Amino acid sequence: MQASYQWPTNSHHDFRPGQQVLVDVGGRWEATDKLGVLLQLNAHYKAHDSGAQAESEDSGSRTITISPGITYAITPAVQAYAFVQLPLYQRVNGVQLVADISYAAGVSAQFWSAVIPRSPGRVVTPASRMSLQSGRGPRTGARARRSGTGRAFGARDAMGKLTTHVLDTASGEPAAGMRIDLVLIGSVGAHVIATVRTNREGRTDAPLMDEASMRAGIYELTFHVGDYFRARGVAMPDPPFLDRVPVRVGIADPSAHYHVPLLCSPWSYSTYRGS
Repeated sequence: MQASYQWPTNSHHDFRPGQQVLVDVGGRWEATDKLGVLLQLNAHYKAHDSGAQAESEDSGSRTITISPGITYAITPAVQAYAFVQLPLYQRVNGVQLVADISYAAGVSAQFWSAVIPRSPGRVVTPASRMSLQSGRGPRTGARARRSGTGRAFGARDAMGKLTTHVLDTASGEPAAGMRIDLVLIGSVGAHVIATVRTNREGRTDAPLMDEASMRAGIYELTFHVGDYFRARGVAMPDPPFLDRVPVRVGIADPSAHYHVPLLCSPWSYSTYRGS
C-alpha cells in the first residue's frame, strides 16, 4: 500500500493546480519463477484548479480504478511490467477529456554498489582498504596470488556472497535434496530469482548470490521442509506442522559474506547468521 498527497506551493500566471490525493493498494503473486501477476486498486482525488486563469468548473475529479497486470523477471535485477487500468468509479467536474481505459508498460531495474579495482593486481574492499591505511599488504605464500593473474587471493575471497547450509536435526545428518527458493522482496512485490537443491552435504553447489549478483536489499529464503521430510518417508500430518519455512534477511553490505544456515526437524527450526 502507498499513499501520496500533492499540494502546490505557489501559482504561475495566476493559475494554481488543485491538490491531489492518490492511494494505491495491491499485491503480487508468483505464477512461475519469472512470471508474476499484479492486482492494484487505485483511488485518485483532484481538487478544483484556482486562480483567474483557471477553468475551475471544468477541473477536479474523483476516480477509482482496478489495475490487473503482469511482471516478468528478465534478469534478477531487471523486471518488465505491463498493466491496464479499468475504471470502477469515475466522476469529473464540467467538461474534461478522460480515458476510459489506460495502458502502461515499462522496465524497472535495481542498482547496487560495485567493488571497483583501484590499481592493477589489487581490488580495494573495506578489508584491503584498512590494510592499505595501516601499511600492511596482502598475505604472501602459496595461496597469496592466483597463478598468472597478479590478483590478491584474499581480496577476492572478501567479496560478497549469500550461502546456506541445512541440517536435519531429526536424523543428525545434512539435509540433502531440499529445495530452496531465493526470493527478492522489491517495491513492486516479491519474485523468485533462484531455485536450488542442497547437495549431500546439505549445502548448495554454488552460492545463492555471488559477487556478480550480490546487492543490498531484502531477501527471503524459502526452505521446502515439508517436502523434504515427506520424501524421506517421515510420517507427516496433513497439513504438515512445518511445510515451507521462510527466512527473511536484509543485506546491507553487498561486499560481505552472508551465511544463513537452517537447523530443522518436522516440528521445529532455527537459524542464525553464520560465517
